[in-house]
Amino acid sequence: MTPQRLLATALSDHPAKALTAVTHLRELLDQLEHQHALALRRNGATWTHIGHILGITKQSARERFIHWDPTQT
Repeated sequence: MTPQRLLATALSDHPAKALTAVTHLRELLDQLEHQHALALRRNGATWTHIGHILGITKQSARERFIHWDPTQT
């Protein structure tokens, strides 16, 4: 299901379908967050910058994404 369709379903009046769609949207958003954070790292962004964008500390950003960052292995 496309993100647009998931969003429409999440906003619908069908609670069970909406809740399922919210769960799938959350998973998709988590994946996108990781992809974009790592793209920033590949392009030279610091953990401080990424943390600032996310509204968290640089330590929290690093802990959240470090296991996804191939440059840190």
